Amino acid sequence: SHVVNTAFGSFRMLGVCAVPPPPSPRRHFFGQFSDDALAFLDRELAETVTQNATMPTLVFGHYPLSTVINGDEVQRRLLSADVVAYICGHLHNLFGKAGRDLYARHGGRLLELELGDLKHHRLFRVMALDHGLMSFIDAAFPAENDHDDDDDDDDDDDGEESSLWPLVLVTNPKDARFLTHAEPLHLIRAASAIRFLAFTPDNARIVRVEVSVDDTHADAFTGDAIQAVPPLHAVPFDTQSLGGGLHRLSLTITDDRGRTRHVSHEFSLDGTVRSLSTVSQWLLSFEWHFWMNALTAIMHVLILAPIVAGALKVREFGGDVDRQ
Repeated sequence: SHVVNTAFGSFRMLGVCAVPPPPSPRRHFFGQFSDDALAFLDRELAETVTQNATMPTLVFGHYPLSTVINGDEVQRRLLSADVVAYICGHLHNLFGKAGRDLYARHGGRLLELELGDLKHHRLFRVMALDHGLMSFIDAAFPAENDHDDDDDDDDDDDGEESSLWPLVLVTNPKDARFLTHAEPLHLIRAASAIRFLAFTPDNARIVRVEVSVDDTHADAFTGDAIQAVPPLHAVPFDTQSLGGGLHRLSLTITDDRGRTRHVSHEFSLDGTVRSLSTVSQWLLSFEWHFWMNALTAIMHVLILAPIVAGALKVREFGGDVDRQ
């Protein structure tokens, strides 16, 4: 585990290992926490609560909890310690487009955030904690075969760059899909600025920010109106006129190279949470190990039943012959 201390507070990153213990095959679709791994997790979570009950904790591991044999035990531990999120991979876009944004909420509090792989699908994640509020964005580098083989074609290179840059992550107000009560949600209403991180490959400056809330007229900020300590940027934001429930924030951000990025998400000031995708919630909550075992047992029965029935029939026929 590792504790990061900043002027704005601390947070803990805790890594866990669910590699199946011997004699399981080295390459295994299902993970399992050993007794030692569970004991380690208990010690680390207890230490987190003892040191600072308000310190956000992020736990990361290779396997989604739904593919861990004793994942329910781990989930209960993470929920009891008010862990903000469990971050994982392993599935490699196994479910195609349905598996691109695999996020789930367990017990109404714990976020599980799966991410596809970088090697084959070129996916990556940028995460940030803004005064204890966790935000992230998943993005993909352009596919390698999308690049023009001609390195002298600058126009094509710019086209590839503009498909990703500037990469923008809004940290306040955060996306209402990922609010958790383990975070200081009151700080969203108390904030006087929209804060976002903007990344570019060439240190380009952000020169214009257009802000729209609930599809109203956009306010434009340029020059000194954009507070910037790159990659962090901020523009004024008045929350007093907004009521409860969900609101939609839209930002259009332009850098000095002329590249533009539009981002939009729903947020709330009173803790209202927007539901996650039903499909991704189901995929990360389904007990894969149990049902795979059940399916295997059913297949064995279907295969063996005709054989046993045939053997009994032959035996019965043999008995009739003997009696005759």
